[in-house]
Amino acid sequence: MTDARELVLVRHGPPDIRVNQPAPTWQLCDDGRADVALLAEALPRAPVVVTSDEPKAVQTAEILHVVVGGDLRVDVRLREAIRPDAWVTDYEVRAARYLTRGHEPGWEPAHDVRDRVREAIGELPSGAIVVGHGLSLTLYTATLARFDHVSFWRHLRLPDAWIAAEGVAPRIIEPRPHPERGGRPQAVSVSARPVPT
Repeated sequence: MTDARELVLVRHGPPDIRVNQPAPTWQLCDDGRADVALLAEALPRAPVVVTSDEPKAVQTAEILHVVVGGDLRVDVRLREAIRPDAWVTDYEVRAARYLTRGHEPGWEPAHDVRDRVREAIGELPSGAIVVGHGLSLTLYTATLARFDHVSFWRHLRLPDAWIAAEGVAPRIIEPRPHPERGGRPQAVSVSARPVPT
């Protein structure tokens, strides 16, 4: 049986990076809050906003929730892939290798991440907004459709949002400025930003 639900998946806003602290403890930076508020205006109303328990994701969800409504829930299964806490300068290289191979020394196996995220999302109604992290949400999205998920992950922004549905490549949601609203977005706009296939 196929899953006909459409969900909005959101990568959290830009964090205040503290290289001496583990990434799961980072908060949103001030500019990140403004970026999330702008994205929120482009999202549809939702029956529920569910988020990872990491602070940057919770703060992103709280900002979105004010605009999109619905219930607000926290689910630890939506956490990012568990990685060593030490700061590394080649994170993007390691992450791309992880997405390609499904493993990286010291990292949570990709199949475990997919399974826990799929379980959490499987309990949600159509139209839910899921706030999480680049790797874990990309791994989940790659279970729904065939596309170049490594390139997709590389092109994600902080924050970013996409519509995910089974059998369909993800569709990026872009805030589209409306000049009569001071440049604020007017509605959901599915981007022409290409999703690699």
